[in-house]
Amino acid sequence: MKFAVVLAATVLLMSPLAPQIATCQQQDSASKAADYPPLVGSGSIVRFLVRGDRHVYSGPLSRLTSDSVILEKCFRCSPNSYAREEISDLEVYRGSSYGRNMLFGFLGGAVIAGGLTALIVGSQSCNGDLCGLRYMAIPFATLGGGVTGLLIGIARGSETWDPIR
Repeated sequence: MKFAVVLAATVLLMSPLAPQIATCQQQDSASKAADYPPLVGSGSIVRFLVRGDRHVYSGPLSRLTSDSVILEKCFRCSPNSYAREEISDLEVYRGSSYGRNMLFGFLGGAVIAGGLTALIVGSQSCNGDLCGLRYMAIPFATLGGGVTGLLIGIARGSETWDPIR
């Protein structure tokens, strides 16, 4: 019992320091990340511009050396090789927020539209035989709000690309 009390007191006393420690660790890791280029492995998606050409080249990376970038064209094809001095703006793909934004947009739009429609339908008075039909508006509004939220989520999505030096 005494151990539990001492442990609880220690956790309560140390808890105000936890956010400060986490902030210091994040700042330390961010400063270390700024010193080193992002890790790029075989199979990572990269994109770059070739000098004198306006086309953006991208694809899965086969190898990255100090003097060349080698892309995989296909499984049985020979890879494409580009010299580092002829390319610019070399970036590696780190992910996108499309899926997350679509999910949150769909769920948020469905909940908001369905909830508002339920409140509006529930607050109205009806004195007839077909009063129950007005409740059919709730699932249709929920679906419409979900689709609207999904489209907004798609519009708000983005991709993350980190530059490679």
